[in-house]
Amino acid sequence: MLASLGPALRAWYDRAPAVEVVAYPPTTVATVTVSAPSMRAAASKGFRSVAGFIFGGNEPRPSGAGVSVAPANPETDPAVLSGDRMRMGGPGQKIAMTSPVVMHPPAAPSPSGSYTVQFVMPSGLGGPGGLPVPSNPNVTVAAVPALTVARLAWRGGPRPDDGMVAARLAELEAALAADGRWARADDDVAAP
Repeated sequence: MLASLGPALRAWYDRAPAVEVVAYPPTTVATVTVSAPSMRAAASKGFRSVAGFIFGGNEPRPSGAGVSVAPANPETDPAVLSGDRMRMGGPGQKIAMTSPVVMHPPAAPSPSGSYTVQFVMPSGLGGPGGLPVPSNPNVTVAAVPALTVARLAWRGGPRPDDGMVAARLAELEAALAADGRWARADDDVAAP
């Protein structure tokens, strides 16, 4: 449905606000969910955990039936306890950093909400089965179906916080509503 719009998907980038609608193909993500009092704290904690996975905090994927790889013990492994595999790296496979990095805030504001941080994995690794197993048991690897999203350009400045993101989300939704071609359907933006 949205793919048929072709160039119209990217036509807004130079407008104010700079809105872009992008169709992403199916992909694989490494994900961690963290509890934190703010988006900044969650971004830092979540980024370190998932970055630890791509910087070598992982184990080879078992190649045969009946073979298992024990992940790091979260009760004794200092890197898992601190949530910081990035600083320590690891002996496992290094995976290229890609974009976008995705962050989902909690459904409702709370003093210590659950934020989800995701890194999109390189496409040439063969999906979840082609990636190593995360050493940190809080990091998961999963396939994500094709997705079309609307995004608002973020041109640097201070690191975003919950209030800034809420304001930019309202700006994005207002721009999409004003255009008249887009309607929000559940958590996705779809063409009417």
